[in-house]
Amino acid sequence: MKNFILVCMFFSVIFCNAQTSKDSLLTKDYNLIKSRLMIMHYLDTVAMKLMVMAGNDDEREKYSTDFKSYYTEDILKNNDMLTSYVYSYFGKYKPKSRQNFIDFVFEKNAEELIKITEKYGYPSLKRIKISLEDGDIFNPLNFTIRKNSHDKKLLRLFKKENATGNMPDADYNAFKILFQKNVQFEIIVPRE
Repeated sequence: MKNFILVCMFFSVIFCNAQTSKDSLLTKDYNLIKSRLMIMHYLDTVAMKLMVMAGNDDEREKYSTDFKSYYTEDILKNNDMLTSYVYSYFGKYKPKSRQNFIDFVFEKNAEELIKITEKYGYPSLKRIKISLEDGDIFNPLNFTIRKNSHDKKLLRLFKKENATGNMPDADYNAFKILFQKNVQFEIIVPRE
């Protein structure tokens, strides 16, 4: 019994220390993480818009014939600051087509959310204040429902984050439901 109590105390000290470490790291890198989440949200919004636009013949023609121009003018908006954020986020990757861009953004956002959550804890709205224009809603779960490739890892990670209080019960329960039903939010569109 004494050994059990000692083991429990040992793990609770490690658990509390790890959480304190994540919280202090988040405080230190708050603006960096906030910017990263905002660029992830922006790119996710653009990718979803590209999926929806596939039904509009004029728009599809515009980005299918010359995706490079569309990427520069409409996605990067000829804005040097936005361009530098996207280039730093994409690394050496340069999308060649609409579908190529969509697939990359969805995969990269899921991977980034995992990295952020592992290092700083789940970026809930309670922990990171993000206000968006036009009444748009920020929810990190959006980055998880576009691809199913990381679901098992995310479930394990989110279970820990929910237990520590970083991830709200509503987000955790929503993810569990989506995971159990193997839901992937995607609009069916014609391929280029």
